[in-house]
Amino acid sequence: RNMNPLKVTTRYLRNFIKFMRKGGLVKVQINQLARSSEFQGKVVVVTGGASGLGFSISKAFFNAGAIVVMIGRNKTHLQNAVNMFHSDRAISYCWDFDDIQGGVEIIKLHLQAIVAKVGKIDVWINNAGLLQQNSSDMSKMFDDMIRINLKAVLYIGEEVCKYYKQNSLQGKLINVSSMNAAQPSIHPYHISKSAVNFVTVSLAKQYAVHQISVNGIAPGYIPTGINSTNVEENAYHELMGNKRYVLPEEVAELAVFLGSERAKSIVGQTIFIDGGTTIHS
Repeated sequence: RNMNPLKVTTRYLRNFIKFMRKGGLVKVQINQLARSSEFQGKVVVVTGGASGLGFSISKAFFNAGAIVVMIGRNKTHLQNAVNMFHSDRAISYCWDFDDIQGGVEIIKLHLQAIVAKVGKIDVWINNAGLLQQNSSDMSKMFDDMIRINLKAVLYIGEEVCKYYKQNSLQGKLINVSSMNAAQPSIHPYHISKSAVNFVTVSLAKQYAVHQISVNGIAPGYIPTGINSTNVEENAYHELMGNKRYVLPEEVAELAVFLGSERAKSIVGQTIFIDGGTTIHS
């Protein structure tokens, strides 16, 4: 395609400046497999599925033929995300996880409502999370992150596994953790994600005998949300082991694999997708 020479020159200069400042330039191209029917007839639920990493995961399962239920707390945001699929296989469900303070009965009601809407659940992905870097009220920040990142994952995950068991379903549960779980710190985000890995293996041990698979994914830095950057120009990240961002599409590919029949014997594992960062820690 023809491009404006000025724009091309500007882009090269911008990348050169980034190289000089950060010390590296990385170009990344991800080729995703076309799987239009692998999940046909399957229902996949993704918490936080309407934005960022969650949206990439939702899209990957949708492209594999699944009915995808995207959970979020903002109705407008959810509807905008659903509209991008132009299909009745993309469904929104509004749920604010603050209500888990009301106990497991609230969670059961939400699960029943989702099942009533789509008929069943085959794969559940606990992706929704909260990250706050700084706060004037450290106690509140800690409580908020533990509630969303840990309590919601534990309580919802346990009820999902019970649903699978009660309905004799060989379902899948995938918890999205973080490479920060392997990096010791007193920051509540690190603590909550480390605990998520423990929850993953604990639920896996409890429900494996029922042919229910529980696994986790621990991504490195992803260019979404607070890490937003234009990886098409430069995917370099100095804190990563391989010196580049992890693309959300890469994490989504792993989620699709773990949610598939091909991964039946992978149980209780949290797979780090961090470019080797944690092996250098």
